[in-house]
Amino acid sequence: MKIIHIKDESPIIPSEFGTNKAIIFYESLEQFQNKSKNSFDAPVDFVDRMYGEEYEPLKHYTSYSSINSGVPRQKQITAGELMAYSVREFHSLELAEEVKNNIVGKLDIKTISETKKMQYNSLGRGVFSFDRAAQGLCRVYDFFSVKYQKFVDETLVEKIGENEFVLIEDNSVVERSAQVTESGQPKVRTTAKKVWVNFENNNNDKKYLNIFAITALHAKQSSESIMHMGAYLSVLADFYESKNYGIRIFACKGGTEDHKSYLNAVKIKDVDKKVDFNKLMIATGDVRFYRTQFFRGAYLAWKGLADAKIADGYGYPMNELDEYTRGLLANEIDPTNKELTLFIDSITSLQDVTVKHNEILAQIEKYEQRTATNGR
Repeated sequence: MKIIHIKDESPIIPSEFGTNKAIIFYESLEQFQNKSKNSFDAPVDFVDRMYGEEYEPLKHYTSYSSINSGVPRQKQITAGELMAYSVREFHSLELAEEVKNNIVGKLDIKTISETKKMQYNSLGRGVFSFDRAAQGLCRVYDFFSVKYQKFVDETLVEKIGENEFVLIEDNSVVERSAQVTESGQPKVRTTAKKVWVNFENNNNDKKYLNIFAITALHAKQSSESIMHMGAYLSVLADFYESKNYGIRIFACKGGTEDHKSYLNAVKIKDVDKKVDFNKLMIATGDVRFYRTQFFRGAYLAWKGLADAKIADGYGYPMNELDEYTRGLLANEIDPTNKELTLFIDSITSLQDVTVKHNEILAQIEKYEQRTATNGR
């Protein structure tokens, strides 16, 4: 299976990928949306043959996810019009937030507590540690050379008795006197060099989660039920980012037929960006996006494969990925095998969330144990 990285928004030409099987990475949702629109040149009769002549308008957004679901029109719409449609705003963010809050209330989110290493330094970073300083606490003295009638540095003096001191170079007498503050209190100092303490996380210890969300779902799933995928991913990303994880999220849709297959992997979130809840919900939980832009992306993929023959129905959907494909995805994102790659599919209810979350917690726990062992 060939790995393809889409670099621009120019139209895809027939057989461009030069292979029968491809994983196609898009750098952002916007790039995927524009590329699919720029490259979609299927004749209307082909589209109509795929979906029928025309479709009833959506009456409410929690209808079934068939082709007419999510179309914000109050009239019938042709398939050709629908395939040119672009989704920029999730159809019901308030409802999605409710689903997200229900997930937060349902889950007992926990992970192995991170032990932040206590680090001492002499550079003034963090908080001054009085306990650390007290370990080497001593009074401050002046040393006066009787012979030379001047103060000398302590390093030039040798102690020869309980209160007897001489210059090292000629054994002449040196008198020691305690320094005092303006208030008459003895001056003290510490011999401990590193008396500042901080709890900085070492950037080398940062952990990473790569999440591939497989978005193929049964057409009879309600629009509300498929919101659970995006809502859960948002909860997961928010929580583990607070635990010093870097999170990447890809929305994936693929198909296969006649020894040909493709998988579109659209990056929705990168490690240096916060979760955009609107984009995440569009790509993983908006039936309008599924039935327009993701279908256009499927057309593009078949067009780019060798011989450029578009499979009927865009091929059989990939509801889950085989181990080989998972290995390719994981290795492409993390060739060093130092990160954790998760594959999530078929989340349409709170029960699904609970089951999947328990599986993910087990994987994350093993990953944290492995990274903790390797970091010793």
